[in-house]
Amino acid sequence: MSEPSSSQQASPGGALRLSYRRENQRQAQLVISAEQSNSILPSQCETPFSARRIAVLDSAPCRLGEGAGYDPNTDTAWWFDLLCPVLHERSIQTGVSRTIRMPGRASLLVPTDGAHPLVAMDDGLHVWDRGEDRFHPYLTLNAGASAKMRTHCGRVHPSGSLWIASMHHDAAHGCGMIHVVRNGQAQLLFDRLTVPSSICFSPDGTAGYFADTPDGVIYRVALDPQSGLPIGLPQVFFDGSHRPGGIDGSVVDRGGTLWNVRWGTASLDAYEPNGRWQKTITLPAAQPTSLVFIGGNAENLLITSAAVGLPCNEVDGRAMIVRSLFRGCVDAAFRLT
Repeated sequence: MSEPSSSQQASPGGALRLSYRRENQRQAQLVISAEQSNSILPSQCETPFSARRIAVLDSAPCRLGEGAGYDPNTDTAWWFDLLCPVLHERSIQTGVSRTIRMPGRASLLVPTDGAHPLVAMDDGLHVWDRGEDRFHPYLTLNAGASAKMRTHCGRVHPSGSLWIASMHHDAAHGCGMIHVVRNGQAQLLFDRLTVPSSICFSPDGTAGYFADTPDGVIYRVALDPQSGLPIGLPQVFFDGSHRPGGIDGSVVDRGGTLWNVRWGTASLDAYEPNGRWQKTITLPAAQPTSLVFIGGNAENLLITSAAVGLPCNEVDGRAMIVRSLFRGCVDAAFRLT
């Protein structure tokens, strides 16, 4: 990794620490030169999108839906309600859904190259033997529930390594972090974040993306495609700090377009590979949270949402499928060893 700039410092543990400033009593924002930012704001018009192309699923609504995932081998999608906590699974072909109670605040489930999936829950990662319904500790990533810490979002890099975020239950400022997990070990990549989000990768594995939701900025960092490790410093991909809502989950399609859901605005935004805003699709749910490509050709998007803080209705908190013939990518399986 190259030498940090004046606004970026390498921590003793090897993580990249991003320094902060406060202006006019606003919430802390990451200090990175605006000259690096593709901060062209979208126009007020949005791309028309037929409601018939967006299906709101009849699965139980979530107070805080997160961790959307998909297995093309079984055509099964899943997501979590972090606040209950439960796992929702749904067969895309049959529409059959089921709900599984989890022993902790689970946030992510990923298939592995072994017999059992990996689940991120509370203080770290666990291998889930579904046959015996037992969770075997794999790695500890944070101080856990006693310190009001939990895992958050994550995604498997094309090499099989995992980027996984942790944060404070109450989104305490500066308590968030992102680790990379590979070869049975965790390495801290970025810390002093608040709500780390938007973790995703380019299809060839040469670029990684992440955000800190309160700041509204998506960052891009060059990666070693064989390991998923950074080989440079994060650069601003898109500066949305002056836009309403908050940057949340993201995925990248085969053409390099980044698709991001924006909390509080019912928005699915598309950004070109150079960081320029392309279009916005209006969603039925006000607080979209995470997303994953689904379908035999990864042509559709499943998007989760949250009902927390909103009046009870038939949409918010439910998962949605956007049918648009996307050119999506299926996430790799995590390499346990």
